[in-house]
Amino acid sequence: MLVAAGCPRKGPTCGAGTTANDEGVCTAPAPAAGPVCGQGTVEFSGTCVPVDAGPPTTCGTGTHESDGGCVPDDGGATRTCGTGTLEVNGACVPASVDGGPRPDGGGDAGASADAGVPVCTPACGPGFYCSADQACLPTPRPASWSCFFEQYRDGDSCDCNCGAFDPDCANTLLPVHGCASGQCQGDGTCVACARQCTNRQCGDDGCGGSCGICSAPGLNRCANGLCVACVADCANKQCGDDGCGGTCGECAQGLMCNAGLCEPPSPGSSCLFACGGLAPDGCSCKGGCQETGTCCVDVNVCGCLPACEDKRCGADGCGGTCGSCLDEEVCTVEQLCVDNPCEPNPCTAYGACNVVDGTCTCGTAYKGATCDACADGYTGYPNCVEDLCAATSQTCFGHGTCVPSTGLCACDTGFTGSQCTECTADGGVYPSCP
Repeated sequence: MLVAAGCPRKGPTCGAGTTANDEGVCTAPAPAAGPVCGQGTVEFSGTCVPVDAGPPTTCGTGTHESDGGCVPDDGGATRTCGTGTLEVNGACVPASVDGGPRPDGGGDAGASADAGVPVCTPACGPGFYCSADQACLPTPRPASWSCFFEQYRDGDSCDCNCGAFDPDCANTLLPVHGCASGQCQGDGTCVACARQCTNRQCGDDGCGGSCGICSAPGLNRCANGLCVACVADCANKQCGDDGCGGTCGECAQGLMCNAGLCEPPSPGSSCLFACGGLAPDGCSCKGGCQETGTCCVDVNVCGCLPACEDKRCGADGCGGTCGSCLDEEVCTVEQLCVDNPCEPNPCTAYGACNVVDGTCTCGTAYKGATCDACADGYTGYPNCVEDLCAATSQTCFGHGTCVPSTGLCACDTGFTGSQCTECTADGGVYPSCP
């Protein structure tokens, strides 16, 4: 094909990013020259990186690359706590409690406050910390606290071994619970108690236990941690302790032991003029004081004293009574009058009502709360009789019905015999009886 001189040559139609060259071919522009990387590095996306570093990390907004990973620009903190506090187990707690042990186990009791930590005046008490606004605020209970929640910072005692430090432990005047050594550490754990039993055979071990018990014959007394022989001391004594766990004797009735001697009671401890009441010293001259152990030693001078205090009925202990109940009432074991639980009678005719609690005691053949059923092994309520069929396991071999009262079989038509194992005279051959 001939093209007229001066007319433009028609070229091909090229796609985006390409152009036709002088020969009419579509080509892409030559790439820009990349950087020349040194030994041990390669070019990646226009940047020289170490051969073994891999692709560089692309971090998002608010983060930056550090050691091959993205970290927050604020240093990686997940919680922002106020001045004087730090993050422990997801909660902001005081960095120190006015110089006392820190909730995270740090700090040193008695040390001055950390630099930059506010100090309140007056100082915050146990269980409180000084906030950034210099206000005493309650120390938050840690999530690891394992004792009863109300024990934390209760102001009554230092609770140790509870999973976290109790601020009450900063107060050395409070008793320590849960720790035999009595020393609770800054992390809330107990300093192990060391038993003090070296060269000791008996007595307190210093940890709430004992170093031993003196039980060998002749060595039954503990003195300064050693088992020694105990000699009873009853010289010039009629009564009282013998010094070895025994007694030097008992005083006769009406006398009391005073400094090892049996003597009449003093006027203030005597019933001579106080029968039926209390002696000036408080011992009792009332009936029934023997039951409570509060009698004066000479209470017998009053003779028999009716024991009717707090009683309304029943015997008085001296041959009389403390009163009587109304017809519709009964006298209890405590000698009080209460409504009769057996009126009306809750039991059927086959049981007896117990006036103490109103329960029914059933006859031999009956059972139930009101005795309204036959007991096991009996049948035919209300006229319960022994079930002889059950007692003998009688089945009549499937050809009759057992009568419980007799244990005998009532045979079906065509069958006879005590257990229905025969045919009647006009029948066939057992077991094919008509």
